[in-house]
Amino acid sequence: MTAPQDERAHAPRCGSCGHDLSGTALDVCPECGVPRGGRRFATEPTERLLVLAHALRFMRLAGTTLYWLLVGLLVHFGIGVGLALRRTGDPTSEIPELVQRIIGWGFVVGVAVLCLAFGCFLAIYLAGVWKLTRAGGDDPELDSAAKGLGAAAVGALAVVGTLSVAPASPSLGPWSIALAVLATTILAVHVWALARVRFVCMRRIGAWGSTVARWSGSVLLWSAAGCLCGVVTTGGMLVSPVVVILFLVAVVLELRLFAPIEAHVAELLNSRTTSP
Repeated sequence: MTAPQDERAHAPRCGSCGHDLSGTALDVCPECGVPRGGRRFATEPTERLLVLAHALRFMRLAGTTLYWLLVGLLVHFGIGVGLALRRTGDPTSEIPELVQRIIGWGFVVGVAVLCLAFGCFLAIYLAGVWKLTRAGGDDPELDSAAKGLGAAAVGALAVVGTLSVAPASPSLGPWSIALAVLATTILAVHVWALARVRFVCMRRIGAWGSTVARWSGSVLLWSAAGCLCGVVTTGGMLVSPVVVILFLVAVVLELRLFAPIEAHVAELLNSRTTSP
């Protein structure tokens, strides 16, 4: 290899469009405006994009499953409250025994369906997180964010799951509040880790700007509200159902923000398969 060829091979290039940056002192690429050192999915190999697309598809399915789970939970709760108000508001009107049995069995079936949906969400979501950890490749920032999300998801499942089934004994005293704060903090860390992965991916598709920052700020509000609920609503439980529902809503909001990332990666793959 000649000297000029060697210099061209080792010249600094834009991580997005490949433009030679050796002749400019600008902090951004003069061709595409991407900051120096920035990476884009557009320059990644097809094999890695396929793994990333598979992971994003699982995250979308997890978000859809969780969304309908929360809708079903809201409907189930609303019907229960409505029936309770009707019985207390008009004590003279008695519901026939057959109707009461049907309603009772309906609630049992509803709870079973919600539990099944929650199990499906966990399985799909954890599979998506695991696939994201394999999609980092030689991108250290995305790889670190994905592995951090994996650790946060496993930690939240282990700690919060254990505390959810553990009874809050009166002998614990102030320790029950401390454990509740621990659970909500772990959930907050998990939502932050998910937001970090989404933030890195949005930068990889070129989505810079204040929209990302606003959504990241909303995660902070969810985290603070969850910790507050963990302290106020312990009430005989180490992990309040309000806290769990609150953070499931936060997870849904974050997962739905992955949609433009998945669309961008799918468009890249489609352009590569259709190009001659």
